[in-house]
Parts: sequence; C-alpha cells; structure tokens
Amino acid sequence: MLAIPPALAARLIVIALGIGLLISLATGLNSLQAARNLPFYSLRRRATDEAIRYFVAAGAFLIMAGIAGLIGRQTLTVAQVVLPSPTLPASTASATAMPPETATATDTPIPTATTGSPTATYTPSTTPTETGTPQLPKAIITPIASPTVTPPADAVIGPISISPTLDYSLRQASEYFDQSGKTLYALFEYNNFAAGMQWSVVWYRDAKPIFTETIAWNDVPGGRGFWNLALDDWPLGTYEVRLFAGDRWLRSKTFYVVEVLPTNTPRPTRTPRPPTQTPSP
Repeated sequence: MLAIPPALAARLIVIALGIGLLISLATGLNSLQAARNLPFYSLRRRATDEAIRYFVAAGAFLIMAGIAGLIGRQTLTVAQVVLPSPTLPASTASATAMPPETATATDTPIPTATTGSPTATYTPSTTPTETGTPQLPKAIITPIASPTVTPPADAVIGPISISPTLDYSLRQASEYFDQSGKTLYALFEYNNFAAGMQWSVVWYRDAKPIFTETIAWNDVPGGRGFWNLALDDWPLGTYEVRLFAGDRWLRSKTFYVVEVLPTNTPRPTRTPRPPTQTPSP
C-alpha cells in the first residue's frame, strides 16, 4: 500500500511521465538535427530512424500522462481501500434469522437507560460458534441481579445505523470508519419493550467479543435508543453490534474500520429530452 495520499501519488506519476516526454522529445530532436549534418545517406537514415523512435516514445509518455491525470487519483484511491473479509459466522447474515418487521416507531422521548460512555474492556478471545440465530454469549455476560419481567415475545428493534454522532437523522451514518479515537453510536428504533426486562449489547471485532453490557430496561415501551462505545484507537477489522432482549437476539449490524475511507462517486444525472411535437390535422 502507498504511504502517500492518492492525489499526491497521481501528481508525481504525471510529473515523472512529463519528464520522460521532455527527454524523449529533446533526444529525438537532437538525433534529427544530427542526421542533417551527416555526409552519408545510410548514417542519415539510421539517425532519422532513431529520432522517430524517440518521437514515438514521447507520444507514449504523453498518452500515459493524460491517462494518469484523468483517472490516476481514482485508481489509487480504490487500490488503497482496505475491505477486510468478514469472518463472522455465515448464520448472522441469514435473512431468515431477522425478527419480524412489526415495530411501529413513535415520537417518544429518547430513552435514558443507555450505556453512557463505557471504556471498552477486552474479553477472552472466544470466537462465537453458534449456528442459526445468534446466541447470547452467557459465558461473558453478567445478568442483572433480579429480572422482574420476562422480555415480551413481540419486543422488536428496527435496523441499526452506526454514526460518530448522536444524530437520528443519520447524516453521518456509515459502514466505514477510520482508526482515530472516537465514540461510535449504534442508533435504532424499538417497540414493545417492558420495564424491568433484561437487555444486552455485545460488540465484536473480527468475530471476537470486545465489550458487553447488560442492564434492566426502565424507560418507555417504544421510541428511539442507542448504545455507544468509545475507544482511543479503533484497530482495523470487521466489527459487529448485537442486541438481545433477555436471551433472545433482536438485531445485528456490521461495520468496518479501514485505513482509507472509500469515496462516493456522484452518479451522472439524466437530462430529459424536449418532447417532440406531432402535427395536428
């Protein structure tokens, strides 16, 4: 991987090709000038052929410099993006494991029973081995002291979005983040929660749990909520957030920490053609 930004690397390539172009042109002109002063036809022919080869090389340098100037930056940017191969069990991506989409979000206050800003503590590197629906890793979960309510069977959570800000408009939500220290928020909508029920969050990196927390729900039955995790440095890898109501899995979200963030290429817009006029009788 290049150690310099793609824009600077593309500029250096264009400069190097430009230098090659100038050298080829100068050498070709020098050979052509020398051919005019040679007394024998064979020597002049040889010098002329050599000049033509240098001019062809100059043309090749010109074409390569043009291509590098047009698409060099985009090509190097794509080459630098690191997309780690997910190592999570295939069962977590199964569409049949998702809970039914029966949640009806309501404009209720944001729940206050959140994780706050926990300091991540690494747990034993145990790779989840469940098959089918993700299971609550009870070996690393500390249950609440006395759960008073069994989580309702119809308790649901909508799709999770990962954002560096607590903003439910999701203007900064993404699936790719850099390694800088930050707090990431898992934002979601929920419904049919019961006060006193146990619910848990587990954060994974490369299929290994890195942070867990379990609390008793003590807020409104439906609305918007979040879990957040703050790290001074986010190592490269594939991350996943899993939410559970009691022992039942509710929803998961995968995101990636990469060295170079992918850039969004704007899509071309289609200009409508003017309608053709049909003569009337």
